[in-house]
Amino acid sequence: MKSTLRIGIIRLSALGDCIVSAAFLADFVQEIEQHYAIHLTWFVDSRFSAILEHSPYIDSLEIITLKRQSLRQKLHLIARLAKLPIFDLLIDMQGLIKSALIGAFVRKKAFIGFGFGSAKEPLSALFYTHRVQIAYQENILKRNALLLHKAKELLHIAQDSQPSLPDMLTHKASSFAYTPQALTHIASILTTKPCILCVLESSLPSKTYDPTLFAQAIALICAHLRTVQIILLAHTDTHKATQILRSLSLATLRDSHSITPLSNLNLDAVKALVAQMDLVIGGDTGITHLAWALGRDSITLYGNTPAHRFKLLGESNIVLSGSDNPTYDKNDFSINNIAPSKIAECAITLLCDQKKEF
Repeated sequence: MKSTLRIGIIRLSALGDCIVSAAFLADFVQEIEQHYAIHLTWFVDSRFSAILEHSPYIDSLEIITLKRQSLRQKLHLIARLAKLPIFDLLIDMQGLIKSALIGAFVRKKAFIGFGFGSAKEPLSALFYTHRVQIAYQENILKRNALLLHKAKELLHIAQDSQPSLPDMLTHKASSFAYTPQALTHIASILTTKPCILCVLESSLPSKTYDPTLFAQAIALICAHLRTVQIILLAHTDTHKATQILRSLSLATLRDSHSITPLSNLNLDAVKALVAQMDLVIGGDTGITHLAWALGRDSITLYGNTPAHRFKLLGESNIVLSGSDNPTYDKNDFSINNIAPSKIAECAITLLCDQKKEF
């Protein structure tokens, strides 16, 4: 009988980062299972835990609430972490002081994370027993891949050389799952037409494409396709969907085109929704990351964030940027420099490449 390794992964937030990190789980767990049984625990912020629920590679979730917590609640969290069974290996995939502190209160034999020159908050490296060096500005896929490869080296199970990114991500979609109830709910919304999901919100206004421009892109797509269903997804900011629906640029819609606004979906339903899409279009946000992870075609729109750092691997995952010099400035709305005609052109190309009848 194989001995059991207890492994913990700390990736508290944000939604897109949790998705990108979890995309490596299938490769990571399957390779370890060739040598050991494994019990994998993921430490995650309560706001994003549902994206990881039902994953076949996660045995337990340690759901942590950090915002708006009293001193008593924080002390209770520390006591809870200290009571967890000892981990053979703890991996901090975030590189923040708060994520490193979470790991500091957990009993473990080894703790690996990014080094002083590699972490977003360099002081986090003080807490690790093993540190990985890679430029912070390097692509996020390469950073995740190297950290997990080094973690496997600590367990003496890594291959002689690090596998390629495509090999490590071959089974990325299997890291995510949703309930039958969520699928039933989504199926009741969808028609038999090809479906395009337009993501109307993101974590910052500067990462959100203007609704008027989105409407122009949708109109161009509909003018080219004989039949299509457009889903307008917002969380709570529903006025953007209303603005698109009222836009004169959609006057060319035919009876065979439909526009469906959706809001207030939980993450279980969002996973089911994205999994059924033919194409997802949106800013640099968790939902477009999820499309990539689930193997769906996507167009990700960048402005104030550098596309080269966040670009995700895949010929069917197109990146468009409105800035040649992104600076993370929250007042930089260069995402709106992306022409609606360019989005429509890419969308039509991706859909035609799927060889579906439109």
